[in-house]
Amino acid sequence: MEQQQRQGGTTELRAQLGAMSVEGTSVLAGPGEGGGATPIQTPAGGGATGGVEGGSRGSSGLANLNERKRVDNNIVQTLTANNQVLCVDVGPEMSSEWAGAGPGGTASTRMRVVQAALRGFVRRKASFNPKARRCLHRFAVLALGDGVTVVRPLTSDVRSVFEAIDRLQPPEASSSSVVEGGEDGDGGETPFDFSELLDCIAERFPPAKDPVSSVTERNRSSGGGGVRGAEAVVGAMSQVRPVVRALVLYGRSYICPLVPPTGAEKHGLLSHWRFFLDCLYFHRKPSEEGVICGEIFDSIATMETSGGGGLPGTAGDN
Repeated sequence: MEQQQRQGGTTELRAQLGAMSVEGTSVLAGPGEGGGATPIQTPAGGGATGGVEGGSRGSSGLANLNERKRVDNNIVQTLTANNQVLCVDVGPEMSSEWAGAGPGGTASTRMRVVQAALRGFVRRKASFNPKARRCLHRFAVLALGDGVTVVRPLTSDVRSVFEAIDRLQPPEASSSSVVEGGEDGDGGETPFDFSELLDCIAERFPPAKDPVSSVTERNRSSGGGGVRGAEAVVGAMSQVRPVVRALVLYGRSYICPLVPPTGAEKHGLLSHWRFFLDCLYFHRKPSEEGVICGEIFDSIATMETSGGGGLPGTAGDN
């Protein structure tokens, strides 16, 4: 099994998954995270990249990404609470065996490994503000099947988040059409529609409007300014608004998902400066019949190039 991860806010989760991996697994760190290996990088100007079997097939476009969003990402997450939306694939492949990933190197399933890693991720993130009476961050749990199901709305109750994670159950991967790729080569899978996921997040967990921009616009339209206008801007800056961060754990190997269009028709959530999208992609061996993990990775990566704040990584089955 090989894991590849790029910078995008999933360091803690990557560490949890790496601890459960078989001997010889390579966990690649992103820029500035202490990793010496070449990270996967998505070109900012569009185009496809690979994400399997070691390294990048695309050129680095990180220098061309929106710098304001990168800076705001670091500052806002340090000072502000996160509304963390955990989006977990519950397709049939998630019940397939992940060799050597269980306790003591035993076999486990993808879903069990992901559930254990998510519990560790939530536990660690909840401990960032130990002096507070309540967890600084809130978590929601979404199941990605043929559609999107909200298993647990936003809450700071860590125990209820654990319970929601434990309730995630994919159907048994006993059908040869899923395990072996099926006659039509798509594994019998349904293409997941990421626009439906973004619509759900925008409706149920929308990021807050920028308070400074709102005050500035009011000052401009009303002719306000001077000391009062400046005081209003300072007051708006002091308002702490949660960042919405979606973490997608996706595990389909045989059919490309449907992703939002790019350009002028791109989904509005992907342009919002307080929304960040991270994705960790699990897949079967690229050499297996019918597996198109490279194309699937490229498809997911287009959401980053169209304005999203996160960076996808991959994890291949052993």
